[in-house]
This record gives sequence, C-alpha cells and structure tokens, in this order.
Amino acid sequence: MPPESGWTLKNFRSNLQLTIEAQYYTPVTPIPANGAGNISVDTSLSWTSICSSFSLSLGTHPDSLQQIVSQTPLTYWQPETPFQFNKTYYWKVTGYTNESVYPSLLWNFTTVVDYISPPQNLSGFYNGSAAQLTWSPPATNNQRYYKIYRNASFYTATLEPFYNDNNVQAEVSYYYYVTAVNISGSESAPSNVITITVPAGGAERILFQGFENCPSFSGTIAGWQNLDLDLAQTSDWQDVTYPNEGNPAGWLCFEPANTIPPLLEHPSYAGNKMLASICSMPPPNNDWLISPVIHLGTESSLQFVARSAYANFGLERLSILISNTDDELGSFVPIQADAYLSVPVEWTDYQYSISAWDNQNVYLAWRCLSVDAMALFLDNIEVNSHNGYVANSDLHLPQPGFNCYPNPSKGFFTVESKAGTLFTLELYNLKGQCLHREKGISNWQSSHLQSKLANGIYFLRIVQAGKVITLKQVIVK
Repeated sequence: MPPESGWTLKNFRSNLQLTIEAQYYTPVTPIPANGAGNISVDTSLSWTSICSSFSLSLGTHPDSLQQIVSQTPLTYWQPETPFQFNKTYYWKVTGYTNESVYPSLLWNFTTVVDYISPPQNLSGFYNGSAAQLTWSPPATNNQRYYKIYRNASFYTATLEPFYNDNNVQAEVSYYYYVTAVNISGSESAPSNVITITVPAGGAERILFQGFENCPSFSGTIAGWQNLDLDLAQTSDWQDVTYPNEGNPAGWLCFEPANTIPPLLEHPSYAGNKMLASICSMPPPNNDWLISPVIHLGTESSLQFVARSAYANFGLERLSILISNTDDELGSFVPIQADAYLSVPVEWTDYQYSISAWDNQNVYLAWRCLSVDAMALFLDNIEVNSHNGYVANSDLHLPQPGFNCYPNPSKGFFTVESKAGTLFTLELYNLKGQCLHREKGISNWQSSHLQSKLANGIYFLRIVQAGKVITLKQVIVK
C-alpha cells in the first residue's frame, strides 16, 4: 500500500514509438493508378514490392502483352519514347524472390487526348473569281493540316492557312468554318463561321469540271476524251498503294484521301478528287485531256488550277491548247505563250482569255508532257462565256459514214467505212489506254487483236480526211 501522504501522482508517456508497415511481395500500388485517365504521354510506371527483381509486360490489348523489362531490381520504369495520345495501355509486373514468383493484377491507364485549339480569325471575301479564305493558326500551334467545311459539310483539306474556293456560283451565299488537325489525328473545335455571297456576274459559267463524279483511280470522265499516247507504264508511288498503280494510263481520277496510307500532303484543290498524270516509265509523258465541244458566246474565259507533286524531280510540264475545227490532235494550237508551263508545287490558278474564239465551237485540251517527274495534278476546270453553252449530246454515239456491228457484241465486231475509203483506227479502253492502232484500212475486225477484249465499254477513234469520229463499242459476253 502507498503511504497516505507525501507523494504526488503524475502521468508519464512511453519514449517508444512503433510504426507498422505492410510489406508486399506481390507488386501493388501501381502508378499511374489502375483505371486512371488523362495520363501524360511521358509518364513513368512504378509499383511497390519487396521482391528482389521484376519483369514488366505492356500492351494496348489485355490479351497480347509484351515483356519489355526483365530481371530489373528497380520498382519503376521510364520508357525511352512517349506513349501514344488517347490510348489505353494494359500492364502487369511479376516479382521474383529466391525461387518464388509473384505476379501482380492486370492494370490499365489511358493517356491524355492530344489537344489542339481551333484556328483563329477566319475571314473571307469574293475576289471576283473565287471565295478567298484566310485564317490564323491555332494558339497551340500543333497543327498538321486544316479541314475546310462549306455549308456545314466537309469540303476539302489544305496545309496552308488560306484557300481560294473557285467552285462558287453567282448570287449564292456560302457558309465556311475551319478546323485544325494535329499529327495524332485529333481535330479541333470549329473556328468562327463566316458567310460569303457571290454577286451577279457578266459572263456565265457554262462548264465546270471538278472530277468529283468520276470513279476514283480510273480514267473515265464522262463526255471527255482521255488519251494515253505514250502507252508506257506509270511510276509507283513510294510507300503508297492505290488501284491501277503502275498501270499504263492517261489522266487518272485521283483521290488522295483513299490511297493507302492517305496522301495528306497532296490534297485536291477542292472536294475530294482531282486529275493526276503520273510519270510515265520511260518518259516523257504524252497524256491528253480533251473537253466536249463548247459553243462560246462572248467575253469567254478559261480558268483552272494545277500543281506539281514535287520539285526535286523537276517541275511538271503542261500545255493548254484549243481547236476551233475538230478534236483531231493536229488541229489544236497552244494558248500559253511558251512551249509549255512549268507548274509550281503549290496550287496555281491559271486564267486565260479565249475571247478570240468567241461565237465559235471549240475544243480545249490539257496535255501533260513532263519528263521523268512524278505527278501533275489538275482541278476545277471552268469556262465562262456570255450566252455560250456545252452541247448536251453523247459525243461518242456512232456517226454516219461508218458501221460498227454488232453492238453490243460478245467479243467479235466489225468496223467498216460505208464509202470504202481508207481511215486510221485507234481502240481505247475506259482508262484512256490505246489497245490497238492501225492505218490505211477500209474495214477492221476485232479478230485482229492479239488478245480478246474483256466485258466493258471501248472507244474507237477513227481519223479520216482530217476529221475525227469516235464510236462507242460495248462488249457483253
């Protein structure tokens, strides 16, 4: 018993403090946390475990992980290259101590979306021939290219912060906005919206060809003649594939967004398609595009855009020609002053007055005569004329003076001159490839061909006494 007096009661605390921490062999506490989102693409991976060594497996699908680290004593890993934007990654760590193995759970995280801000300060006006658009790059300044929308629908793409829309009509209003796309494919929010109204004009547009209705990667251009007179194979496009690549061809309806992979650095001028004359092997090119017959009124003019694919192969060569007699090649005379145009690598607007041929029927021609370049692009052909018109007729219907029978045929057919006079015959397929040529004949049979014709439509170009007649022949077996 303590004494009843002479002592004092005090409280005392121990000097001993115990800290208890869990120790894990199985890897736990992943960083980034399991299921985390908006993770930086340069993040490192870490975990907690007392094992002596580790392996790490990683992938973008939970069933196909690849081991990327083995036998490391570290409990973290820093990748040498950043992760991809807007991707979900799956990973797991396996710990090793003595002969025991401790696999973690399967973890995942998702990286941040590569943000890109919208283009700024979109403005525009009608410059007399086109709706002219300009804008400033996005504030993030990480754009790869721009997408232009007209009347709320995607219209075309461009690498530069400006664009001229030649495909406009008088007394029509157009609404435009622009987005930016970065290298990871993320598209920005839209820019501001502007309206451009095209005023009433003097000369009316009587012909416009933007090639949007032509079959992609073919030479079929309804109502136009597309002639491959060099008859050579065309060059392959390095690391790119598309239908009819390498085949002999005249002008090809080219859709850069549908090549594999897409040729984003070569967008069409407007819309999704354009014409391309691909380098012939061996050179030079001799590809002709001939318009339907056009009746010019007054104040007549021609406008189109063209560009070379590359400059380091040499600029493409283009000749613009006109005929006021017929579509025989020898009847055409050049419009441009020089022997040919050296076409820049940027889309270039070409405008010519053709009023010297007012009140006449004419044919227009574009001839690619490039030498060992790569590709000549052509788009948005436009003819304006007051009271002019393009005849609404099939230029390829059989003409008097010749019989072509049977038509359609099962493969065998005959062409003959009713008067028995001599003529030159050329047979073309829809790609504009010349399959056969024969001179000084009064009749011809398809049995002269070395191989049988496949099902399809063919054109027979007949030259007689300086005049050209085109017949259409259908093969159905």
